[in-house]
Amino acid sequence: MAKEIMKLNFIGNDPRVYDYYLGCFGYGKQRQPMIPYHREFTDSEKEFFNKTSYEDARKSSLYREIMNSAECKKYVSQFNLDKKQITVKKNWDEQKEKINCFIVNQLKLDNLDMHPVDVVMSTQPGSYSRELDEKFIRWGHPRSEEDPFYDGRYLFHEWFHAVEDKFDLPNLEQSHALLELADTYLYEKILGGKKDYGEGHEELGKMREKIKPYFVEFLTEHGNAKNFLELREHMVKKFKC
Repeated sequence: MAKEIMKLNFIGNDPRVYDYYLGCFGYGKQRQPMIPYHREFTDSEKEFFNKTSYEDARKSSLYREIMNSAECKKYVSQFNLDKKQITVKKNWDEQKEKINCFIVNQLKLDNLDMHPVDVVMSTQPGSYSRELDEKFIRWGHPRSEEDPFYDGRYLFHEWFHAVEDKFDLPNLEQSHALLELADTYLYEKILGGKKDYGEGHEELGKMREKIKPYFVEFLTEHGNAKNFLELREHMVKKFKC
């Protein structure tokens, strides 16, 4: 059994999902929530949300009142995020040993010391985010409902952004292209995913083609990088934009 380098905590729903309910009076957006609130907001309350920063608004008693309301909970329930978390966590539990073997054996990151990364279910496809100093992976891509290996692929992808964050490494075109090559290899060769899903963002295609020979060389242990992080450093320097 491989050393568990990549560890995830599934902690519930994306905080921003609840914020979408604030749409008609929050942050200058003029749209009505799908499920109306049980009372009218005063002009001062509307002004508060329009002029107060997101960070300060989330600390307010008004924000907590809305988040705990039956209307907000009903609004969030329509996205079936609780059910989605059960499915995604099941997929992760079934795939995590193979993914960690990939991280240890192919990427050679067996000495990487990472704390567990939190995962929240979202209405958004996927990202690694820091909100109010909370670091977590947002995950909610609908494709995972038909392809369980898609979860493993992109949970790994976003987890590696957390690794970059740990070492204060910027998300650059070269590093992102390299990461897409790695998650594609994981998806197709290790997990057995579908090849017709492609390698990643279209705008990174040319950079992936430049980097691909070096990634293949790295995987065959003929490259001069001792691990994936060092290969990342080499590619950033070699292909400066």
